[in-house]
Amino acid sequence: MKNTFTLVVVLIWSLLQFPTFAQQTIIPLYSGEIPNSKKTPVDYQEVLDTNGLFTKISIPTLTVYTPLKEKTNGTAVIILPSGGYRVVVDEGADFLILIYPVISFTHAKVNATIAKLLGQNPSVESLNFFSNENHVSNSTPPTFLLHAADDSRVSFQHSSLFFDALQKAKVKSEFHILQSGGHGFGMEHPTKGDNWFNWCIDWLHENGFGLSSK
Repeated sequence: MKNTFTLVVVLIWSLLQFPTFAQQTIIPLYSGEIPNSKKTPVDYQEVLDTNGLFTKISIPTLTVYTPLKEKTNGTAVIILPSGGYRVVVDEGADFLILIYPVISFTHAKVNATIAKLLGQNPSVESLNFFSNENHVSNSTPPTFLLHAADDSRVSFQHSSLFFDALQKAKVKSEFHILQSGGHGFGMEHPTKGDNWFNWCIDWLHENGFGLSSK
């Protein structure tokens, strides 16, 4: 019996060089039993659909993509799709890039996310603990936030709460609220294309993380 785990982690050594990787290495996140996991049926198999999306993930892994030697720039990026970044990002992160994130479990609640992580009737203490705006300090990494104002799945209030907490802690941060776009637009915004990605790269460069869109 395998264990259910709903988080995929991908480590990319360069945001700009994804067509030119030197090699790919897959590393299991756990060598033994996964903490707080649920037992899954034997026929519960990971599936990769035609859109390139993985479902029914039960064995979490970290995939390392290393660029060609001449393309290295010393910057590494951890991409954590479908939320859950709070669980695995450690205190050693140099920066955060949060795109329409779930931040709070006490404001503008995303009940489906809360139920998956904490169950149907979580305690007030648990809700407060897993609300990331409550954990911001002056040691929180510089953060880039992007959210659409018309996101009906995860309100832009989540990013706003986190940005306010970052500002109070005097953490370098940048927050873009887009007029439209909804949730899950990814790299290609329906009206702005990949402009937001260039804003992000410029922000990384401005803060000395070795990347520039120029």
